[in-house]
Order: sequence, then structure tokens, then C-alpha cells
Amino acid sequence: MTNFWNSGGGGPPSGAAGGELGGTYPDPTVDNSTNIPSSGEKTWLTNALAGSVAFPATEVLSTNPNALTDYERGTWTPTVRFSGLSSGVTYGAGRAGRYTKIGQLVVANAEIPLTSKGTSSGAVGLGGLPFTNSTMQVAASVYADVLTHSGFVMSVVESGLALADMRSLSVLGVQTQLTNTDVSSGTYFAWSASYQIST
Repeated sequence: MTNFWNSGGGGPPSGAAGGELGGTYPDPTVDNSTNIPSSGEKTWLTNALAGSVAFPATEVLSTNPNALTDYERGTWTPTVRFSGLSSGVTYGAGRAGRYTKIGQLVVANAEIPLTSKGTSSGAVGLGGLPFTNSTMQVAASVYADVLTHSGFVMSVVESGLALADMRSLSVLGVQTQLTNTDVSSGTYFAWSASYQIST
């Protein structure tokens, strides 16, 4: 088995490309005492053994389907839109969005308390998602309170957009778009989705 320490000094085990974790590790039955790691390699290994591996701020892309090239946590600002507009919409103090990105997978959550739905009209959408969705529509989970409609509330992350639609499903299975007439000043949404980005 190829030695754990690469000859370049610093970074992951040999065989792992830039930004990837992987490569080859030492055979425990072989004496590797003469293979002294560089200071950079010591730092990488120490962090890994301590349970903390930092990825670069800018993702290093890889064509290897088994490579994990990014991990990121952060916040985002959810917005309620009506046909893409949000004139006069105001929010309560609990408005928040958080996300975790693992490679191409994004897990996003949001709480959106409205204090005023404003004056815009049209289809209800959730904007400001932290990353643009890939080419596939994805079903999201949503809880809604203080809506003036009957039916089950649904949400779909639209393909190729950083936007989710809000929809209603009747007891007969008929799906319709929520509109501004279904929303009140005081409506509350709790929303969650897992979706993939293209790169």
C-alpha cells in the first residue's frame, strides 16, 4: 500500500486530489517510523484526528464521483414574494434562514412570520434560497398558519432557480397555486427542503 504521507508536503494523503479527502493510508503491519510527515501534513492529520477538517472557502471541484469537495454552514434571508414582487411586505422578529451544504447537497430551513403581506399580488413564492437548484424540481416540507384557504399546503423548489412555490392540494387531489388572497398579515411559514445544485 502506498505510504500515507505524500512527497509534496502538506495536505491530504497521497492519491487525493486538491480539495479531496481520500488517497491511500499506511499498512499497519509495516514499520513507517522512518516516514516523517511535514509540518503541513501534521496540521492536516491533527485536525482530522481532532474531528475538524476545514474545506477551502472556494470549493475545489472534482470529477471524481466519490470525492467530497465542500462543507459549509450559513444563514440566508427568506422572502415572501407574490409573482416575484414583495412591495410593502414586512416580517416579524423570528424571521430566519439556515443552511448546510455538503458537496452538491443543500439542506435549507426557514421561519417566516409576516406582519404585513404588502400590496403585491399573484402567486406566492419563497425567495432568497442560499443556492440555485439544479434542473430537477424538488418537493419541500412546509407548515403554514393563518391562511385564508382550504386544503393542504405544499411547496416545490423550482428547477434552475433559488425559489420555491407555495401550493395548495384539495381533498380531491387538485393542485393550485397559493396567491396573495390566501395570505394574511400574520401568516406564518416554517419551511424545509433538501435539494442538489448543479456544481
